[in-house]
Amino acid sequence: MSEDIYKLIGESIKHRRKEKGMTQQELAEKVELSTNYVGLIERGDRHAGLDILQKIADVFGIGLKGLFEKTAVRPSGKSDYTFADKRILSLLRETSPAEKKAFITLISSRSRKKH
Repeated sequence: MSEDIYKLIGESIKHRRKEKGMTQQELAEKVELSTNYVGLIERGDRHAGLDILQKIADVFGIGLKGLFEKTAVRPSGKSDYTFADKRILSLLRETSPAEKKAFITLISSRSRKKH
């Protein structure tokens, strides 16, 4: 798994924790981890195993898959970026202007076919 994925998962956990009005300490107590470790997971500095991610998802009342959805918050405060959206943005940062233009052309042609 790439390092970016762990950061995205961490962002998702942090976002969901804040949505629930929870502190890192409260989440840590519920999943039997240290507050420091929860912070490391949220920053993507520690790679939590599936067992820990499942415990966290259970605290939020979502399935494990839910940690991979809606992982970013737009500047406007809306939380409608999905995990896939965030991954695409991450990949686009690494592309040249010509590659970005080709991507836009591809996506634009696909969206026109749907209408």
